[in-house]
Amino acid sequence: MENCNKVVLVVKASEVGERGLLRSLDILKQKNCKNLSLLFVVDHDFFSGAGAGYVKANKTVDEGLEGIADAILRKMEDMIEEQGSDVATERIILHGKTIEEIIKFVKENVVDVLIIPKDKRGPIEKFITGGDIGPFIEELESYVKEVVVVE
Repeated sequence: MENCNKVVLVVKASEVGERGLLRSLDILKQKNCKNLSLLFVVDHDFFSGAGAGYVKANKTVDEGLEGIADAILRKMEDMIEEQGSDVATERIILHGKTIEEIIKFVKENVVDVLIIPKDKRGPIEKFITGGDIGPFIEELESYVKEVVVVE
């Protein structure tokens, strides 16, 4: 059995995010690893429209986004427990543009496996990647030992 140091799941609040978590647990088991880092990016760019400037400058909204991040991370931790897994989790909450923050994170940390849940080119995916996630994945692969995309 192979050992690993750092397995990171980019957390997403959707069905594909849940599939990403289940895939993460499989990978951890295969690699005899007991630690999973749950990475969530608080990205104001998901907001648009007339209130966007207010949202970006409002501390209360930042606190609300932190609350959303906490709820999503708690859901993932609960799912791990429901699966009967003894995996220990670490929460990583970043702030900024999703792609930029993930790339910065993998450049600054040794990551053995990065799991990315990817919706089938929904509006959010198109917004953050310009519609094509391929170049983003290729860049990540230059810093991470293994990138797993879950659809």
